[in-house]
Amino acid sequence: MQRAAPEVGGAQGSDGGRLAGLLRDLPCEGFERSFKLLPGALLADRVLFGIPRAAVAAPALLRICTSLAMPAPFLEAIGEQLAGADTVHFGHESGGAGIIYKVYLEFSRRLAGAHAGEPILLHLAYKWDAVEPERRAVARYVCHPGLPVADILSRITKMGGDLAAPVEAVVTLAADRASEPLMYLEVSEDGNPRASYDVNVHAAGLRLRDVEPQMRLAQRRLSIPGAAFERQWTAVQGEKLGHLAGGRSRDGAPFMTVYHQVAPRG
Repeated sequence: MQRAAPEVGGAQGSDGGRLAGLLRDLPCEGFERSFKLLPGALLADRVLFGIPRAAVAAPALLRICTSLAMPAPFLEAIGEQLAGADTVHFGHESGGAGIIYKVYLEFSRRLAGAHAGEPILLHLAYKWDAVEPERRAVARYVCHPGLPVADILSRITKMGGDLAAPVEAVVTLAADRASEPLMYLEVSEDGNPRASYDVNVHAAGLRLRDVEPQMRLAQRRLSIPGAAFERQWTAVQGEKLGHLAGGRSRDGAPFMTVYHQVAPRG
């Protein structure tokens, strides 16, 4: 169901709030928050909005990209690719090295009739630092539909490093509870060594509290301060687990991102 884009908590004029303001009058078909675990740090100021492409004219979407100071090469590329997209996702992340904006083009129609395991480019994402636009990347999210759980776990083992064990435990639990196959994607970026995965576990109906032991194991393995983790965990443990991402970031560091579903307000 489409609704108005939700408000984003935080200070007036914050970057996440600014993005929400630009999207306020557009239909929103999905909204997720997430937190990212990195060596010694936890980033919680992360949001992602889904806008149905057919419901919004391309010039309006491009104006939003321009308002977010999207680099000119990205703006040109998106202008050429919008027509084929089914959903446009706008994201924001801050609290780390900069203020990052993200625009994902989703091509969900490509999944129709796909053969099991056939690699399909599902998302093409443009990411840039609003303060230092030269810090930017293009990410390709390749879906492997219908991949058996054993193969998903094997791929996670190869990329997961110290975080493979907690992620594999969550994926195994989700696969046991889900009524349909889990969606597995692998992510790469142009010009850097990023190698990561994303596992969609919406169908399992898990709450974050259901995977607390695994999350705390990840916290310990990344040496994240207990106080920072507790603040975040207390706020989100009752929310629905959407998907997990992890592997190696563009600077080679291990990471885990936990997406949790938040119902839009409107």
